[in-house]
Amino acid sequence: MLEQLPSEGQAAQAYLTGVVGDLPSRIARLRILWALDNDFGGSECLIPGGEVAYRAYAEARDTFVSGNFLSTVLLSQSLIENLLGGHLVIDEISREIHGRPARATKPLNPRPSMKDLLEHSAVAGVLSEHDVKNIGRLMELRNPLTHYREINDPQNLTRRAMDCRVHPEQIMFEDARFAIETVIALLGKSEFAIGRRKPDSD
Repeated sequence: MLEQLPSEGQAAQAYLTGVVGDLPSRIARLRILWALDNDFGGSECLIPGGEVAYRAYAEARDTFVSGNFLSTVLLSQSLIENLLGGHLVIDEISREIHGRPARATKPLNPRPSMKDLLEHSAVAGVLSEHDVKNIGRLMELRNPLTHYREINDPQNLTRRAMDCRVHPEQIMFEDARFAIETVIALLGKSEFAIGRRKPDSD
């Protein structure tokens, strides 16, 4: 016979106990987000790529603050892929409407690989060489999270922690911080930032 489920009040108390216990860490991570937004972002941002891109953006921020670092890395790559794909399609439609030549020598595949997205985005001037390098690093962080790596593989999380002599949680925090920083820096570009703050005048 199944045990009686906790009441709504008991469930709420258990949930809030976990949140309150982690509150200082959550506030510290929220401050990191605010600092990154201040450094890179506009007052608002345009997110092409549909519902998936928007939800990935919102959930990546929430999961980072909540301390779900693996999810932050995975969602960040999902956002970047959908954001770039959506922007490239809109850009090509706009160029066609205005009678301007296409930027790329061949159209974007309907199901583009990340390599295709990076190449087309670089040609379109959306990504710099530094951006491509950072997104490539994010892909390297994401791959061993979605594909099995045995313990002796240098990309295995436990192996990385052992090699660095730190707790795996610290490795994941640093990876997640890099991922969300890469996302916010991308959204701070002129193609996506709305109401970008002007530099302080002398």
